[in-house]
Formats: sequence, C-alpha cells, structure tokens
Amino acid sequence: MRASVHILLMVLLPLSARAESEIVTFPMEEFSGETTMLTGKLTIPDGEGPFPAIVLLHGCSGTDLEGTWENYDRISSWGYVTLRIDSLGPRDISQVCTASPDKIRASPGIRARDAHAGREYLASLPYVDGDRVAVVGWSHGGMAVLRAISNISKYEPRTTTPFNAAVAFYPWCDVTRGLDAPLLVLIGDADTETRAWNCETMELPDATQSFELVVYPGATHSFDADLEDRIVRGHRRAHDPEAMADAYQRLEAFLAMHLQAP
Repeated sequence: MRASVHILLMVLLPLSARAESEIVTFPMEEFSGETTMLTGKLTIPDGEGPFPAIVLLHGCSGTDLEGTWENYDRISSWGYVTLRIDSLGPRDISQVCTASPDKIRASPGIRARDAHAGREYLASLPYVDGDRVAVVGWSHGGMAVLRAISNISKYEPRTTTPFNAAVAFYPWCDVTRGLDAPLLVLIGDADTETRAWNCETMELPDATQSFELVVYPGATHSFDADLEDRIVRGHRRAHDPEAMADAYQRLEAFLAMHLQAP
C-alpha cells in the first residue's frame, strides 16, 4: 500500500544521552557452511530492561559513511538496544557499490543472513527481549532487509526466528515472495539509483504481513544523509530535511507499534 505523503517540516530534537556502546563480535554461517565472525557496534539504553532491539544494516559504503552516524544514534536514543552490523570489515571488503567479486561475497542475500545472525546474538543477551527485535537498513542494507523477511529459507538460517518488524530506506525493491514481518519502505520519487517505481509495482503474492510504502516527492537517494548536494556514480544525491524529518517520525512510530511490550 502506498501512503499519500503530506510533509510537515519538523525540528528533530537533540539526541538523548546513551548509556554505553561497545564493539562486539558474533558468528554468522555463510552459505558454504563456514563461519565468519562479524563485528558490530552494540548500544544499550539506560534502564533495567529487558529492552526491544534493532539490527541496523549500513549501505554499500560501510558503517562509517559520513552523514549517517547521527541517524544510527537517533534510533538508539529511542530506548532500543541497537546492533550496527559491519558486513564489510570482517570480510576485508572496502565497499560493494561498484561491480567486483566483493559484491558477491557481501550480497544482499548474504547480508540477510548477517541480519539473522545479529538477531540471534541480540536475543542471547540477558537485557534484550528476544521476542521484540526489528531490522532497519539503508540502500544496499535495505535490500538485505527485504531478503531477510522474504520467507526464503536460503536467506534465513534453519533455526531463525522472524523479525517483528522491518524498515528499508530506499532499497531496490525486487521481492516476489510473501513477507514474514511487517514492512515499511521509505523512498524518494527522484531517486534514480533504486527507483520508487520498483517498489510501487512490487507484487507480494499471498502476503500475510503488512507492507507500507511512503514515496517522498522530489527526494533523491540518501535523502536522510546530512551531506551537500552531489553526484555519486552519475546519480544526484541531496539532503532533504523535510523528507528526513517525516521519515524518522514514521520510523519511530512504526517501531513503537510493532515492538511495544505485549
């Protein structure tokens, strides 16, 4: 379902203080059966817990892309345990934005398995409520989100538990299977890299979970990255504060709706 968008300019409030963050490692089973030790930035909110949790999946340039750090931290400030997975560093890959063998080694399908490995790690922590875990991704990470909930066994480890909610910022929409988690997609109609049209025409036969699509007029790829207007690999990217404000308001509400305590 595509939502009609009436954007209201709102001021994003300062981030609240975080209790603690640390770099953690956890195992992920590759398609080959071999184990890769992934790393991630784990952020824990103040309080007793158990807390709901969110797996965060970066874009094709990795976890340290300038202009995105505050977005990761903003989500953490909402009272969730967050795990920002680095899918590239542990595999000695610098980026998967351009054609190379590395794109296969860290494909969206493989990164979907990274997401599930992260979910299992989070569920093992005593201060995490393992029955309330979501996944959020941007661009290439958004594509991984779609695969992580596409109900295809090869992307989901045998013993996995479905995510409770999923959000994809400007992904390439190409899923053709039913979803096993509610999905929110946020994308701009001026995005020439992943294109809103793919999401508008995506058919999900026998879908048992909700799918909400929000398309922002005039917004480009990476509209929420706080960077100057630029051309990247032939495509325009421009920060859109109005679209960003609306998107994160919707994101916060969507997560609260699906991760609230029973």
